Amino acid sequence: MGVSKLKSYIPALCVAALFLSSCVPAGSAAPEAPAGFWEGLFHGALAPLTLILGLLFKSIVMYEPNNSGGGYNFGFVAALCAEILIVKYLLANHRGKL
Repeated sequence: MGVSKLKSYIPALCVAALFLSSCVPAGSAAPEAPAGFWEGLFHGALAPLTLILGLLFKSIVMYEPNNSGGGYNFGFVAALCAEILIVKYLLANHRGKL
């Protein structure tokens, strides 16, 4: 894949990053409805983006403080592990093609 082909993806990646950044955890869940498994799974999937944005903006936190405990933690870690496995798989299959 050439450099010009990669440059064509930049606008789409910027739009996707802005769209997904609106979903990062910010401690906004109501106390009577703490974040559960599905929120943990979603926040774990957004963790790499949240890490970068959290370094730039102090209002963005990496982890939802108002969570249900084990369910949220399991979802968060499961999403992170899935991301690592997907990246590892993609890199292994495209090592000679990059």
